[in-house]
Amino acid sequence: MNIHPSISRLSWLLGRWQGTGHGSFPTIKSFEYAETVSFGHCGKPFLTYSDRTSHLVEKTPLHAEDGFWKVCPGSDKIAISIAQNTGVTELLEGSVSPDGHTINLMSTAVHGPSFGKEPHVTKVERVYERVSENELKYVLKMATE
Repeated sequence: MNIHPSISRLSWLLGRWQGTGHGSFPTIKSFEYAETVSFGHCGKPFLTYSDRTSHLVEKTPLHAEDGFWKVCPGSDKIAISIAQNTGVTELLEGSVSPDGHTINLMSTAVHGPSFGKEPHVTKVERVYERVSENELKYVLKMATE
């Protein structure tokens, strides 16, 4: 299936990326995890996105999120919508570098259930970077109330 022209600069993301990561947050002990990030398309002007993490040793699920990536045609602007297994939803906007290998995003809206775990997330920053042909670097920063 042909990829839509508006997302062709992001075609390098298509497929499944696997690796390990490190998480830290002031209220919990730092931790290591396994991660699988998948990107797909259906010929329409967006990418589908899925991210799953699991405990490195026990292999139990930790976090899950799904979403859609859309590029504004003829520009470097990108918007991403994400729904997390915690009930938190994010709308992020940002830009794609001229070579398409770095995507910088900042949340424009973050919402979660009123009964969600505290402290509630209020702001999210994400950076995705193609380090090499087979390596994707992903940094996630969150601010809380």
